[in-house]
Amino acid sequence: MNKIITESGMKFGPFEDKYLYHIEQSDMVKSLQIKIVEFLVYHKKTLTFIEAKSSSPNPENKRLDNDEKFDVYIDNIISKFVNSVSLYISVYLKRLTDIIGTELEKINLSKANIRLLLVIKNHETKWLPPISDAIKVKLNAVCKIYSINPSNIIIMNEQMAISKGLIAE
Repeated sequence: MNKIITESGMKFGPFEDKYLYHIEQSDMVKSLQIKIVEFLVYHKKTLTFIEAKSSSPNPENKRLDNDEKFDVYIDNIISKFVNSVSLYISVYLKRLTDIIGTELEKINLSKANIRLLLVIKNHETKWLPPISDAIKVKLNAVCKIYSINPSNIIIMNEQMAISKGLIAE
């Protein structure tokens, strides 16, 4: 069965249930009360953790309070990615129990690419590089620990996600 996931005013998918883990809707995850991404999807030997945001601080805004807002925003995203990767690995190893897509239980995690994807609705393309740079710097250690290629940390706006077929128009 195919599923559309609506997050931050965007409709992601459709994705087949067997390749999907709607982690944010999990009762187990809700009971842990931790920050988490919206969902995970497995496609073409790549496990993608997807976080959706309806907005972001403008990194070009030079107001004093904007730098603090930007740092808090980035730290929030980092927490969600780190928690989500760790939680999925815990479920995969059966340290925690949750209902995930059947294909997510079968993948060879040692060979799968891991991609961390942030999609920001109505975001200007020129604002994406500072967000990407900040996230990559703060995820450096995590990338080393889990062998995530830094080029697999991708920040895009809604239009880019539509062009990649991640969002249904």
